Amino acid sequence: NILYKKGILTIVPKEIDNNVKVWRSSPKVLQIRIFSQTEQKAALILYSDIGQPIIVQQHQLHPGINSYSLSLSHLSSSMYVLNVSTQRFNVSQRVPIK
Repeated sequence: NILYKKGILTIVPKEIDNNVKVWRSSPKVLQIRIFSQTEQKAALILYSDIGQPIIVQQHQLHPGINSYSLSLSHLSSSMYVLNVSTQRFNVSQRVPIK
């Protein structure tokens, strides 16, 4: 699908419900890709295994694909949870750090 708004042409992913993709590009770097149909604010929060916020970032999303990197070099081995929250969706994903 193709989206055209205000002079910007964007290729829209087929699965529009899956707005967030998270992967590790290296053992200590987390990549986050967020697709947004509109301009909106987003909160990225990485929680420890006991629910304590470890990393908190606020971002302004633009229509299309928005990419971010989180350094995990200061974190110990454990299971973490990344939460991405916007006005339109709220997604959480487990992130194991070894």
